Amino acid sequence: MSLSLFCLPILWLFQATPAPTGPHTYDSGRNDSIPGRFFVIGALQTMKSTHDNYFSGGSLCLSYPLTNRFALGVGVEYAYAGDHYDNGWYLADLRFLPLFMDTRFQLLHRKQGTVFAHSAQGISFVRYQRYDTAASLPYGVDERGLYMYVGGGIRWQLTKHVMPQFEVGFKAFHVSKNELEVNPHGLTVSVAVAIN
Repeated sequence: MSLSLFCLPILWLFQATPAPTGPHTYDSGRNDSIPGRFFVIGALQTMKSTHDNYFSGGSLCLSYPLTNRFALGVGVEYAYAGDHYDNGWYLADLRFLPLFMDTRFQLLHRKQGTVFAHSAQGISFVRYQRYDTAASLPYGVDERGLYMYVGGGIRWQLTKHVMPQFEVGFKAFHVSKNELEVNPHGLTVSVAVAIN
């Protein structure tokens, strides 16, 4: 995905549209983060790791706007890859289950949509099959480590209660001080729907 393709929707938001004003009440062009109203956000995502393979899965998050711009939440994610090469090993049947805290900050709001920053931190539960050599038998590995994500995206107010969004970011599934533990990381693209 080229940088220019990602920037087009952002530039579209900057077209000459007067910024909305007035009291904080619901309006389809006014505000999509209303304090006191929970949001459920479901996402499908794929990550291209720095080892050139893909981890795909989904996440579910419960988010609560504390202000018009800032929301805090909790979530769970599941990601899978059939194989992965790391530390000279061949790994198969990789499964990641992160539990995380989620923060979202509204950067720019227009009638057409909202640009936001997004980060998440938590713990990953990791399971995979490892082959030490090409001729060896696999054995199961269970690990835990720090999960981290940072990114940004665009959210549209489709209806009063439904908001589709598109997001790009960087993710690390298993940050660890042990360099021999597996930490797939790389560029992540996701599509999601927020419902309140």
